[in-house]
Amino acid sequence: MQLLTVLTLLLVLGMGVDYAIFFQARHSDNRAFVAITVAASLTILSFGLLAFSSTPALHALGLATTLGIGLTWLLTPLFRPKDKE
Repeated sequence: MQLLTVLTLLLVLGMGVDYAIFFQARHSDNRAFVAITVAASLTILSFGLLAFSSTPALHALGLATTLGIGLTWLLTPLFRPKDKE
């Protein structure tokens, strides 16, 4: 565990909270999930390419961000409010 990895996980935590807030605010609109999916996929693509770097610090940054954002995207639908019947 490096200092850069800890800072990266703080970045992932902030992005995950933003995704959850956005998803909960517009849960009835399917465009919200599409927007979160596009944002997460672009983040995974850009930081995922850093995971292939031969520099250890960049590799750790890319790997931690890619895995964190991927997990965040998978957990985002759990924040959908329950429908009132």
